[in-house]
Amino acid sequence: MSKQDQEFSWQAVPKTQRNHFWKTLSVMLGFTFFSASMLAGGTLGVGLTFMEFIGIVLAGNLALGIYTGALAHIAAKTGLSTHLLAKYAFGEKGSYLPSFLLGFTQVGWFGVGVAMFAIPVAKAMDWNVYLLIFLFGLAMTASAIFGMKSLVILGYIAVPAITILGSYSMFKGADMLGGLQGLLDYTPEQTLTAAAALTICIGSFISGGTLTPDFARFSRTSRQAVTATVIAFFLGNSLMFLFGAVGAMAYNLADISEVMFLQGLIIPAIIVLGLNIWTTNDNALYASGLGFANITKISKKFFVIINGIVGTVLAMWMYNNFVGFLNVLGAAVPSIGAIIIADYFFVKRRNYKPFADMTFKKVNWIAMLAWAIGVAFAQLAPGITPLNALIGTAVAYIVLMLIASAKESKERGKTMIIQNAKLRGKEGLWNIVVKDGKFELITQSLEATANEEVIDVGGSLVLPPFIEPHIHLDTTLTAGEPEWNLSGTLFEGIQRWSERKAFLTHEDVKTRSKTALKWQMAQGIQHVRTHVDVTDPSLTAVKAMLEVKEEMAPYIDIQLVAFPQEGIHSYPNGAELLEESLKMGVDVVGGIPHFEFTREYGVESMKVAFDLAEKYDRLIDIHCDEIDDEQSRFVEVVAKEAYERGLGSRTTASHTTAMGSYNDAYTYKLFRLLKMADLNFVSNPLVNIHLQGRFDTYPKRRGLTRVKELQEAGLNVCFGHDDIFDPWYPLGTGNMLQVLHMGIHASQLLGYDQIVNSIDLITKNSARTLHIEDVYGIEEGKPANFIVLEAENEYEAIRKQAGVLYSFRGGRKIAETKPRDTSIILEGGSEKVTFNK
Repeated sequence: MSKQDQEFSWQAVPKTQRNHFWKTLSVMLGFTFFSASMLAGGTLGVGLTFMEFIGIVLAGNLALGIYTGALAHIAAKTGLSTHLLAKYAFGEKGSYLPSFLLGFTQVGWFGVGVAMFAIPVAKAMDWNVYLLIFLFGLAMTASAIFGMKSLVILGYIAVPAITILGSYSMFKGADMLGGLQGLLDYTPEQTLTAAAALTICIGSFISGGTLTPDFARFSRTSRQAVTATVIAFFLGNSLMFLFGAVGAMAYNLADISEVMFLQGLIIPAIIVLGLNIWTTNDNALYASGLGFANITKISKKFFVIINGIVGTVLAMWMYNNFVGFLNVLGAAVPSIGAIIIADYFFVKRRNYKPFADMTFKKVNWIAMLAWAIGVAFAQLAPGITPLNALIGTAVAYIVLMLIASAKESKERGKTMIIQNAKLRGKEGLWNIVVKDGKFELITQSLEATANEEVIDVGGSLVLPPFIEPHIHLDTTLTAGEPEWNLSGTLFEGIQRWSERKAFLTHEDVKTRSKTALKWQMAQGIQHVRTHVDVTDPSLTAVKAMLEVKEEMAPYIDIQLVAFPQEGIHSYPNGAELLEESLKMGVDVVGGIPHFEFTREYGVESMKVAFDLAEKYDRLIDIHCDEIDDEQSRFVEVVAKEAYERGLGSRTTASHTTAMGSYNDAYTYKLFRLLKMADLNFVSNPLVNIHLQGRFDTYPKRRGLTRVKELQEAGLNVCFGHDDIFDPWYPLGTGNMLQVLHMGIHASQLLGYDQIVNSIDLITKNSARTLHIEDVYGIEEGKPANFIVLEAENEYEAIRKQAGVLYSFRGGRKIAETKPRDTSIILEGGSEKVTFNK
């Protein structure tokens, strides 16, 4: 994995990439051993007695330790940075507010640090301060580009050095005052209130503390993360304050560099304080880069450079406005961390879904409102500004979320009972109790009360929703535009789509894809994986489908696949466009190796796809060997990459139609690798039986992969549509039972048990492919997503192509179809036809 990969700007840090305790401690100490803390300590030193100072620092850094320790725990459990954690509470775009505030403040701290380094050196050496600011800012920015590796190395050097020099300076200052007794007898000329002192103490590093997850996410365990963080913020930060305070008391100077110069420590002070500032500044640039990368989806390294330039240019201004800067931080920043902590521990009760599986709402306005309330409360209420912000924001967020939850529960209505349902694998009739959007109880004995909504389905089969594991919604409803695919081949379809793509618009994609999604909803589909063409410099379809995904989320879950229709290496900037789409939020990495110019390009394209999947923690779904050429054997490349990287269950090979043409000797060898890799397979019967075999005379191939053999080998197989009324397939309405009907015919799966079990090919097997098994199925405690078919069992549902009477999502009805009512007219009158025996 490359150095860039190891930063994990847009994904959770995998367990395999976590650090041992000492690396985490080195980074955290390097962050908190900050010369600005000594400056803040000096400010406290000239305004408090020594015992007052000790009390304030212990109390303030204990509060910081608890605050940052809680954030460290969350980070280690999830592997996420502050900016990615903010998405859970603030929403996808709502997280831009925390990212901007935190990124901005860290740029400010960087500027302060550069000036703090340059100014004393300029005084000591009589050099131009602005030239030094430029040189120091450039050097710090250059090292920050190397990310965590640089932070660890700098921490190992700077922390012992500042500990030794700071201790020496402190003891020398204490000796000047008369030792410990002199410190105890010290009386400041001007005094600070306890509230003002605590605000300085906590506010001096509340910004850095809120960014604790950026570094603690690399910890192997939450215990290690919390321990390292508490040591750094409670002990480490307290030590920095102590160094600054004793020097200030002894020399009546708040600036530690001036104190050390008076002590004759000019060269050691320049070197060690410079290293000390360097470590914290690199941490600041690293964290600010993550923040702006979250907003823009542009590389963190790019923003490390830009932010380093901005911080360097503004260094003198930030230094001269240091106290005002602290006041802003004391109110605005802790409110962000308070919301993250409140959301994780109190609202979600430590139950965060994996980041890669999340579909975030655009903006959680409750979080935005709670943040504003917390900032206002911190400024207006008497007391300690940062603590007011923490407490006020957390309370506001929890209360507002509870009110919203209660309102949502009320809107869900009464408890609902689905009565007299047939369930797969269960004998008799069953009653399904739905409450608060989940399956509460599944039982055969239950009497409804007057307060419950009852739907009697009269012995109809109830299933989890149908799943569409493979479709191209960006191309749907474009058949004949601009020309029809007259040859009926895959390759003419690609050519026709390339022509249509030339006048693609944002609204065009949204309108067509939403129409198709509504068809799918009516057919009982609630989960869709759609491939989106990314071989388009403007990424028009990607941008449109990201909006469609969000807008349709209340009704249907959508996974987006970044699909390079015209190749990764065979299309200009194909790899860059593929990666850009992942940065924008696309869920799955795609590929099409058999369409690349050469086999070598195809093999290399798979390495690119798997590298990107690892880098961004994404699932993988490859259009693989969708061709009649028996020499197209990229499925072995996909299986090899998946097996070696441990990504088999997260990888899908779609189509694999060439497998139907492989000789049995090669297939026997291949299946050993496929089983080792544990891939998922998607077959698309309607489309592939139409597209494949076009160059055959007779006998013509069926054009499907080896569905039966894959199943018998214990591999996961499911069926998808692929296309609806587009350049590759001129028919279709989104009916999964129609897909299944064709699939079991073409795959010769028409034994009774095979027919009954084939319903798995459009339900639970697809759930495994989409990685949604934890929220899918009719089980107590799971989301109440289900459909009711106009059939009494699986066999009849498939035989009669049963209609979907009801589709429920979260216990709410989202689709309904009236039962078929067919009559024939005979001489003796009309007669109902039910198509039953």
